[in-house]
Formats: sequence, C-alpha cells, structure tokens
Amino acid sequence: MTDPNFYIETPRLYISQYLPDNDAHCQFLVEMFNSPAFLQNCTGRNIRTVEAARTYLRTVTVKGYEDNGYGAWIVSLKPPGSPAGVPPSSENTYELIGSGGIFQRKCLAVPDIGYSVLPQYEGKGYATEIGKAVLKYAVEKLGRNDVIGMTTDENEKSKRILQKLGFVQWGTLNVSDFDTPSVVFVLPGVKEVKLVPPVSEPVPDQTITVCPDSDVRVYFPFARLSSATKRQDAKYSSYGNHVLNYNKSHLLEMADPSFYIETPRLFLSQFLPESDAHCQFLVDMFTSPLFISTGRDRGIRTLEHARNHIRTVFIKTYEDHGFGGWIASLKPPATPGSVPSVPPSLETTYELIGTGGLCQRKALTVPDVGYSILPQHQGQGYATEIGAAVLKYARESLGRTDVVGMTSEDNETSKHILQKLGFVYYGLVKLSDFDDMTVMFVQPGVTEVKILPPPPTSEPSTVEASTKPSDSPTSPSSLSTSTAEK
Repeated sequence: MTDPNFYIETPRLYISQYLPDNDAHCQFLVEMFNSPAFLQNCTGRNIRTVEAARTYLRTVTVKGYEDNGYGAWIVSLKPPGSPAGVPPSSENTYELIGSGGIFQRKCLAVPDIGYSVLPQYEGKGYATEIGKAVLKYAVEKLGRNDVIGMTTDENEKSKRILQKLGFVQWGTLNVSDFDTPSVVFVLPGVKEVKLVPPVSEPVPDQTITVCPDSDVRVYFPFARLSSATKRQDAKYSSYGNHVLNYNKSHLLEMADPSFYIETPRLFLSQFLPESDAHCQFLVDMFTSPLFISTGRDRGIRTLEHARNHIRTVFIKTYEDHGFGGWIASLKPPATPGSVPSVPPSLETTYELIGTGGLCQRKALTVPDVGYSILPQHQGQGYATEIGAAVLKYARESLGRTDVVGMTSEDNETSKHILQKLGFVYYGLVKLSDFDDMTVMFVQPGVTEVKILPPPPTSEPSTVEASTKPSDSPTSPSSLSTSTAEK
C-alpha cells in the first residue's frame, strides 16, 4: 500500500508518493504520459483515461513501493510563501508539475534515478532540483551509492542534468525496458554496472491433445505410411529419442488432414494445399505489412502461388523432418449445452488467425519454434499460446529438448514471448538462412548451439556472441566507452 505521509522537501518542491485514489494524481499521469517530450524519450504506456492511470498506479507504481521501498513519485510546486514542512495530502493539494523517483529495472542489479517535468514547467531548473533530491535520498537514506542515470543518446538536456548532478558517462546498454539503447551515467568511482539474466515467467498450463490415431503418427505425424514401412529391411530415422522404422519412398506426397494439436482456444493443424481458405490465408499473411517489414517477402500474391508454396515447401518439410509450419484456427465460442469443437478439416473450417510450428534451418542442427499472428488478432495472447503448444509438442511427442527460439534484434514482442515460454538469451548470431543478425534464445541447460557453415557459394557463417549462453543481450565487455574514461 502507499504511504501518504512520505515526502521529500526541496526549496521549491514536494516529492511524494502517487495515490491511486487521488483523481488529480491520475489525471496528471494521463497528461504526463501523453506529453510530447515523454513520448519522445520514454517508452509509451498507452494510458489515455483516469481509470487506466488508476489501474497503472495500483498494479505498477504501488507494487514498486512494496517490492523495493522506492519507485516513481509525484512532484508538487510549493505555493509562494508557504511554510516548510506542510507536505501535500488528500486534503492539502498543490500544483502538480512533474515526476521523479528511483527505479529498479528487470535487467539491472542497480537502481536508476528519473525525472520528468510537464512542458509548461521546463526551463526553470525543476528537473535538476528533482534529480538532486532523489539522488540525495538514494545515497543518504537508502545507502545506494551505486545508483545510475540513463537517458537516450538524443536527449542532450537529460545528459546535462545528469552531469550537473555529478554523474559521469559510462557507456551504452540495451535495456529490455526500453526500445532504444540507453546512455548510462554512473557516480564517480563506479567501475561496473551489473546486469542480471532475464527472469523466465512460468508458461501457463496448456491442455494439448495430439491426435492419437496410431503410434507412428504420434512420433511422425506428418505423412501417411503404407504397410510396407513395417518391413524388417525398412530404413530408420531418429527424431529426438524416438526411432521410427519407415521407408521414405513409401511416403505419400500429401498433408495429413487428421493431425492436430489442441489448446484451450486454438487448433493447430497442417496446411492443406487443397484448401482455398488455407491458400488465401497464406496470401494475406505473406503480404501483411508486418511480415513484409521483416524482409521475408515470399513473392506470394495469388492462391496458386500459395498452393504451390504449400506443396513444395510445407509438405516437403513435413516429410523431411516430421514437423514444419502449421496453421492456427480459432475455436468457436462455447455456448451452454454446445458440444466440444471438433478439429478443423476440409469440411470443417474455423477462423484462421496465424501460424506456428517448428522450423529446421539449413544453418542449424536443432529446430526453432515459430509463431505469427495476423494484425487484427494480435495482443490477445495467441502467439504465446501457440508457442507453448508447439514447444510442449516438440518436447513430449518428438523428444526435442534442444529447440531454440530466434527473432530479430528489434522485435521486443517476440523476445518477451520467448522469455515467457522459458527461454533464456543465448547470443547474437549470423545464420545463412537470414540476411540480418538474429537474436537466439535457448532452453535452460543448453550450453551450446552448433551452427553449420553455409553452402560453398555463401560467405562463412559468423557468430557475434560467446559459444555459451550469456546473462543478458548486452554484456559489459561489449559496451561503448566514453572518451572521458579512456
């Protein structure tokens, strides 16, 4: 809970805790979070209403007070001629001008100070006054001589304020709380800013049912097998801990419409080239702005393009590896007395919302988990639900405990999903499958991921990270150092 009696006093200001029940505090938060300067220099909070601000204060700000003993505080302007020692309260409110505080980031072992002033109060030294008071409280009351300051590279005003407060520039960090790299300032004598590994959130328990038609389909569910596969002279193939005896020449070149994975809200099934709905979905997904922006334009613009892609890429992957890309459909809403949804098929189709699956890259000896959601279905947890289902299927049905996760450097949403699924950061790698560097995540306990060389016509593959997992996407050894430190 909050402490309405807490305050820090400066010559012109009072710094006190945010009170969720105070409408003036909530309205101020809306105004501050939507001010041009805040939106330019800080991560957007999408707080647009008083009630949204109230919820944010209760779930984020107050939780910070309880967990750490500090957090974000609201700043009031002393009325002219007012006596000292009369702080703001629910009965005694003053003009609200800004915010300041001490923050504990998820990926840092040390706190940082912050300050923000509404545009109409800038240029009067209030930010420096807030920063000085907060820093003094951190050092003298909390004993935190390791407190740091952070800002964006473009924010020259904030850099000057930190230097006024006695900080010196230390380097740059990619902090997961922010979209862009942060310039870090430290107090004199501090030589190291310690990073902590990301905390993996537990994956929600998923009820996943794999179509149990036959023992073979559980282990190798993506192609129909003829009775000849049981011959004693059949070839053998190993997937994880499961050894299957089958002769690849007997695989029919078709998808398996009876395969599915079920989650609480979704079905995952194979792409069927005979399904016009599947082909149209593939066109929609491959031509969506978000997909094209990743640089993976497949040139698929028509149903026939999509049908050919499913036949030559998806089905071939099912046959070659026993897994691949699957289409995700939304279960119809349950109604009282309704029967459970049946799996999708050529005759039974549901709303198609995305894809998920296991991919086998040319440059890797292990598969990676993938997921993609159409824009209109994003923000509802479907990608995490797909990822959890795919990962569980890989582990329990294929025996693959070595599955990795990969995403681009700027895809913070995907990084967050992989961490929720239990993955930990491994390093920045260059794979021949992609044009750009790829951020790789691994499951706990994995110490090495083998990267294969590209085909002879390509440039040699390089790894820009340690061959063993590191604690965080940015380690101190990779920091850029200011000229003042050299």
